[in-house]
Amino acid sequence: MASETRVSILPKLTNENYANWKFRVQCLLEEKKLSEVTKTITVKERNKEDDAKARSLIVQCIPDRYLDIIKDSNTAGDMLKKLDEVFQRKSVFSKLHLRRKLLSLKLGDNKMEEYLYKF
Repeated sequence: MASETRVSILPKLTNENYANWKFRVQCLLEEKKLSEVTKTITVKERNKEDDAKARSLIVQCIPDRYLDIIKDSNTAGDMLKKLDEVFQRKSVFSKLHLRRKLLSLKLGDNKMEEYLYKF
C-alpha cells in the first residue's frame, strides 16, 4: 500500500519537468533496488522479474499521451533511453520548445529575480 501511494504522489511527466521527473523515478527505482536493470537495454534471465517491476513503475509515472514512445520497449533501460531521446534538452523538440518559451518571456509585473529564474 505504501509503494502505491509513493508512485501516485510523483508528478506525471510533462514537456517541462523531464529532468526532475527522471531524477525522482531513478530515486524510486534505487529505493526499490531496481536501478541496476535500467542501466542496460538488455536484460539477463535472472533480472527479468526486476525489469518487469521497473517497467511497471515507469509506466505508472507516465501519462497516457506519452505511452506510445515506450510501448515497443522490451526493457526498463530501453524505456528510459527512448524518453531521453525525446525529452532531454538536446532533442529538436526540446530546443524548439525552449526557443518559443524564450521568445514569449516577458517581465510583466513579476520581480526581476522571478524573471531571471524563468530565463
